Amino acid sequence: SINWDLGSSTVAIKKEAEARNIPVIRLGNGSLLQLGYGINSKKIEATITENTSCIAVDTASDKTLAKDLMWDFGIPVPTGKIVNSEQEAIEYSEKIGYPVVVKPNFGSHGDGVSINLRNPQEVLDAYRIAREIENTVLVEKFIKGNHYRILVIGDQLVAASQRISARVIGDGFSNIETLINKENMNPLRGMGHEKPLTKIIIDKVVQNYLKKQEIDINYIPGKNEIVYLRENDNLSTGGTAIDVTDIIHEENKRMSILAAKIIGLDVAGIDMTVTDITKPMSAVGGAIIEINAAPGI
Repeated sequence: SINWDLGSSTVAIKKEAEARNIPVIRLGNGSLLQLGYGINSKKIEATITENTSCIAVDTASDKTLAKDLMWDFGIPVPTGKIVNSEQEAIEYSEKIGYPVVVKPNFGSHGDGVSINLRNPQEVLDAYRIAREIENTVLVEKFIKGNHYRILVIGDQLVAASQRISARVIGDGFSNIETLINKENMNPLRGMGHEKPLTKIIIDKVVQNYLKKQEIDINYIPGKNEIVYLRENDNLSTGGTAIDVTDIIHEENKRMSILAAKIIGLDVAGIDMTVTDITKPMSAVGGAIIEINAAPGI
């Protein structure tokens, strides 16, 4: 059966429009909404607005191009390049120095992303996973720190959250697979973007990360033992978030707003890695990892 429910971002906008007495009309069976009537109406599709430029979306989707443009304007970004073979992935990783990140260049939702890779075998495994998503693979220097998602609308930073990777907490008798199944029963978790949080899926990235910790899905964590299931922290791969909007440093705000302007997005989700969001990223070695069109809100 086909699920015609609106995604969580679209629902949030719909509810806010209705709270402001703005008529909402759904167009078709997807996430396309018309807000208001006649010449005053506006169309949105999730967080893409009728003002969002197609060129800006294409630019943001090409991670290497977006990063090059941000670098030209003095925004810190990780060193990296597209590699065309397993051999080149390993050679470039050795050149820039471990740890590294391997991910699809045009991917989204954190699919096929492997981070903090520390040796040629891990790079090789990660390259093969990324190639299953698409055939242009990006290798980047790993930036150490906490992961933050910053939401910029127009020329304003409206929200920032620290993102925490998918994890389970042990009860002393259940294995990791059982704990994941229990967590997936949480009513806040759904498939895709239908709910605020996403169900945790056991894929090759999870299996490889558990292997890195010298355990697997049959491992039984002790009571209250936290086991992280992947290192990337997208909500769409099972992560959770903590609000940090009120404590983000002014320079980090300025850089985020500038990044959205450079790419040309009216609504942008900016992924920043920095050890402490209350300090300027230039002072503590942080960077903007990527910029996203149609960010989940």
